[in-house]
This record gives sequence, C-alpha cells and structure tokens, in this order.
Amino acid sequence: MRYLSLVLLCCCGLVGSSGFAPATASHPMACPFQPGESISGKVSISVTDGEVPADSGVADFNLSVPSKGRAPQSDALAVPPGPIIPVTLVKNSLKHFTIRPHVVIENYSSADCTLHFDSLIASRNWAAQEKTNFTINATVVANGKTYKLAPQSMVVSCLDEGVPVRLSSGELVPIKDVVVGDLVRDPVTGRNLKVAAVIWGTEANEEMYRIGFDGTAGLFTSQHPIVTRRGLVAAADVTAEDELLSDDGAYHKVTIRERHGGDASRAVYNLRFEPSAASLRQHLLSADGIVTGDFDAQNRLAAAKAGARRAVAVALR
Repeated sequence: MRYLSLVLLCCCGLVGSSGFAPATASHPMACPFQPGESISGKVSISVTDGEVPADSGVADFNLSVPSKGRAPQSDALAVPPGPIIPVTLVKNSLKHFTIRPHVVIENYSSADCTLHFDSLIASRNWAAQEKTNFTINATVVANGKTYKLAPQSMVVSCLDEGVPVRLSSGELVPIKDVVVGDLVRDPVTGRNLKVAAVIWGTEANEEMYRIGFDGTAGLFTSQHPIVTRRGLVAAADVTAEDELLSDDGAYHKVTIRERHGGDASRAVYNLRFEPSAASLRQHLLSADGIVTGDFDAQNRLAAAKAGARRAVAVALR
C-alpha cells in the first residue's frame, strides 16, 4: 500500500511522522465545517527522492460534509471515501497516481472542531526504480484556508478491508468501517485505544498472506506485524512452525498459510492509536481473533528488519 495520510486542523502547525499529531484548534466563531456544507479546494503535492525534488502535481477536490453517518462519538461526523481523483505529476515519476478523500470531523458543534482528511496513493506502478525512496509533501487549500502538512514516506503494511476489528464495546467491525475516534480493545492489555488515524490504500500489486489457525484467519500484506510466540513477526515471515496469539489469550499453531496476489478491486487498511506508547503491548488489536500490530508497531518492526537486513522477531516489551 502506498498512501498519503493528511490530517487538517483549522490552524497550522501539524507535526508527526506516522500520521499527524494535531495542535489545539481554536476559532472565535462556530466550526466552519457544518453538516450539509461543502469542503472544496486543491491538494498541491511535491515528491522528493531523498533531499532532491523529483516531481509535483495538483488535485482538485469537492466534498460534502455528511448530515449523518456512523460516528466514533456523539459529536463527530464521518463520511465514506469519496471518488478516486487522478493526479497528473509533471514528470510522471509515479504512474497511476491518485488520491481518494476521506473525512472525519470531530467536535463539529464546537469552535474547537477538527477536520481529518485522509488520502491514498493508489498504485505501486513506478516509472523510477523500485528502490527509490519517495517522500510525499502536501499543502491543502480548503475553503480559502491554507494547511501545511507534515511529509509522509510511503510504506507497506495493512489488513484486507474485510478483516473484522474488535471495538471496546465488543462489536466486530470491518476495518474499512473504523473511523478516527473509535475505541478499539487492546487484546493483550485490555485497554481501550483511541484511533488517531486510519491508513489505507489499494490492494493492487500487493502480495497478500492468509494466515491463521483452525477456522480463524486474516488476510495481511506481506509486512504486516503479527504476534507469535517468538514475538512480533511480519506476515511473510510467519512459518508453519509458528504459534499465533489469539484474543482468547492462548497461542495456536499455524495451520493456514496461503500466499495470494493483490486484488485491484479491494483496499487494505491499518490504524494508528493515540497517544504513541513506548510499549508495543499498547499498539495491538484483534484482527478476526488474531493479535496484530497497529501502524506504530509496523514501523518498529520495519526498522528492526532494515537494521538486521533479514527477517526478525521483535519482543513485545
């Protein structure tokens, strides 16, 4: 999955590298993003290869704030992903480059409202070499206000859109329906974790793994972190000798391990919880009964693998 995750506030100064931690927003008047109103503007995108500017492009968007919808809390509105918007990059360094807007407005009845704008890069069909390390930078002009967004590198690690996630209420919800503000139950600590960002992209060109035990299995991208008895392991590195941690608290021997190609008609998703905690035990969720990691856990596993230059298992500390 190649993705761009943008979080807008009604003020500038966003920070963060694995999603964006917003500053406090304040307005003298009511929230400008009200049900039934439109949010329109441009996303100006620059692509850098290391420190060197590589490409740029602009995309127009026009969204309607929903009058109702499944809300993560009583004072929030969530709108399903909008239509895919093509982005023409000047040098065409990224082929089939698109974004797909998804909006959640928290505290919409308050002047301290927050607009979360998530978007994806929908393909991995590169014009440049695959080893090139691209970073996406973006500025959004919405309803006449300019929002500078923190840079985001492109990474791969997600769950298939249909994999159910257990919320704090015990309800199982497909990960594609989870929104910012939802509370997800950590199956190891029993804590409720607040979703700070929903990260997602296309499944096309991804290598997927169906992994599980008995009748329980999830569909993961190759680098998605899964909790085994030996620690946190990327899906592609799980073996038939591994034991998976279930949300029943027990380890189960792997009996299902299937490799699949990506499906262009489906999307993949991951979550990032807030606040970021030092312990990996506070970055876990249940994916159809299998204990797996969030976006922060994925980043730590990826960093460990890159440092070791081989498959690794990261201890849950």
